[in-house]
Amino acid sequence: MDEREYMEIDRLTERYERLTSPGVLAKAGKKVAEATPEKVKELTGHVGAAAKETFHGLTEQELVANALKAAADGFDKLEEQAARMTVGREFAL
Repeated sequence: MDEREYMEIDRLTERYERLTSPGVLAKAGKKVAEATPEKVKELTGHVGAAAKETFHGLTEQELVANALKAAADGFDKLEEQAARMTVGREFAL
């Protein structure tokens, strides 16, 4: 592997970690849960469980959205390269 490939692996690793880490809303929800007194948590335990599931769902939604965006960006680049490779000057009108 050459230097460019090592840099690409590092970039992809960073991007993967960013995509799989909890989103802003999940982090905010966790901080709110940590700051909430135990007595309040006991009274609203079922609400907390529902909120946790919601934040988990948002994290999954963010992951899917970012994965689709990355795929679309990659497809755009592939499409550009394919156009350059298949259309030469001899084919231009």
